[in-house]
Amino acid sequence: MEGPRLPIAAQTALIMAQLLLFSLRGLATRADQKLGLGSLFIETLVTKFMLQV
Repeated sequence: MEGPRLPIAAQTALIMAQLLLFSLRGLATRADQKLGLGSLFIETLVTKFMLQV
């Protein structure tokens, strides 16, 4: 027996949010390599946002 299922729209929104976070993390890593920014700072922001979703 499966647990309660999310509506399709909610599942889609969740997947899109995860993809967005994944690409933001990739961009942050590249920016860090070029500019020497603190990737830990960006990683922390991304993680905080993920915990709220």
